Amino acid sequence: MNGELALSIALASYGNTFLASEHESKPPELFGTNSTLRYVSSIAFHADDTPLESPADAARRTEQSRVEALRWQNGTSSWFLSLRAGGASKLHVAKLPTQVDLPEVHAAGFSGGILWAILADLPGTPRLWVPRWKYEGGDKPWKVRVTGLASIHSPPQTVVGLTEAERSLRSALESALDFSTRAELEWFPGAFSKALALLDSETPEIPYHPDLLPSSGYSLLARKIAASSSMAYVFGGMGSFNDIWFGGHRLKTAYKVLLPTLYNAVTDGLLAAADSFGRQ
Repeated sequence: MNGELALSIALASYGNTFLASEHESKPPELFGTNSTLRYVSSIAFHADDTPLESPADAARRTEQSRVEALRWQNGTSSWFLSLRAGGASKLHVAKLPTQVDLPEVHAAGFSGGILWAILADLPGTPRLWVPRWKYEGGDKPWKVRVTGLASIHSPPQTVVGLTEAERSLRSALESALDFSTRAELEWFPGAFSKALALLDSETPEIPYHPDLLPSSGYSLLARKIAASSSMAYVFGGMGSFNDIWFGGHRLKTAYKVLLPTLYNAVTDGLLAAADSFGRQ
């Protein structure tokens, strides 16, 4: 699963659980404990109160902070506390406009190709928190700085409901399994079979990030969709499902139709699960 998307989901989901908890409850500390930060050596949060001109402006405004040295204190707990103090009521995972001249399913193969952010509902102007990742090498090679921008123009929210997401995901996975089997692809049929099984599991565990969602606040259906979508997230760099070439016309045509359908179903599933806090 894409690490940048996984972190945004974890920040939003644990944040929603904390915002809905008793006022005296302690904020969650994900740094050093959550799998989405396993390879991150530091995470810091910084608020920028200059209003965004547009959602697309977030990429330009946060690029400088991505490449600067990070000297802020590690951790998520103080950020969660600041959200509560500011009156935040709900966090959503938001997708910002892509900054590369590629279809989104191919932009997903590049680090930072798609900017996943967290939109905080606040009294007055919402705030958009944009994580930017910087690679520095070592055992934990990534540093993350999350910049909070006053968002007059919020990115459009196109999150579908859980029932619709489950239906679309199942259909796309069945098509992907049939296609990858006919095309005699290597490990993809197994991945799609496991993803379908997770949709029907009564005890679904999210692959790679079993702690992506907190233990409370999310329904069984949301966990099924999150687990299945995580297993089916086969998009990335070389050798991924979005990096296959077919010589035959029939397979090539079917692949071009399937690829964006599968990608949209998987990402819609993850966003639907992340945005479903408190709903059955």
